[in-house]
Amino acid sequence: MTQTQINTFYSNRSTRMFSVELEVNSMDYTQAHRALTTFGVTDAVRNAVAFGRYRTTHNPNVWVAATDCTVGAEIKTNPSKDLLALKDGCDALKNANATIAANCGAHVNIDAGDFNLEDYKRLAKLWCKYERLILSLAPRNREDSGYARANYRTYGNASGLLWDRIEQCDSMSCLRRLVAPARECNMNLMHSDELTSSRVEFRFMGG
Repeated sequence: MTQTQINTFYSNRSTRMFSVELEVNSMDYTQAHRALTTFGVTDAVRNAVAFGRYRTTHNPNVWVAATDCTVGAEIKTNPSKDLLALKDGCDALKNANATIAANCGAHVNIDAGDFNLEDYKRLAKLWCKYERLILSLAPRNREDSGYARANYRTYGNASGLLWDRIEQCDSMSCLRRLVAPARECNMNLMHSDELTSSRVEFRFMGG
């Protein structure tokens, strides 16, 4: 594959930002930070910030290497549209011999700053309709992981009755109770009310 083909493959034509949380179990956050700053080929990756447990950063130009309560380290990418930067970061970790196991997850946060309640309702309907199909593409252990819970465990079967109940929701709290009542849900809507970083988190991917 030529460099042009690679750039085309990783091009992101959407204007919507995304951020990814990557978990590794073979290094702590200081080692992950060293890997990103040593091998990273983009400013976002090279400028990775090492923080302690559960700390984060609001600087949009850096990645964050932090400790995680379940694995060795968690790497949080900066909000971006750049898929190539994500590849560079993964390559940097790979070059530093980072490894993953079944307990490692990959969470994707999608910018939803321009969403209103009707947009979230449409998203909920799409997710409920296709969740089982989407989960069939993910590692089996992610479907019932304590950190990635299938939404259909809450809403049951996708049907016209469910659509009616979604349509009747007059608030985000109502919609969350119906389809995504906890932050561990595969489609997590708990960040939808954050004024500065409203987003939808998808937690079903394995590391």
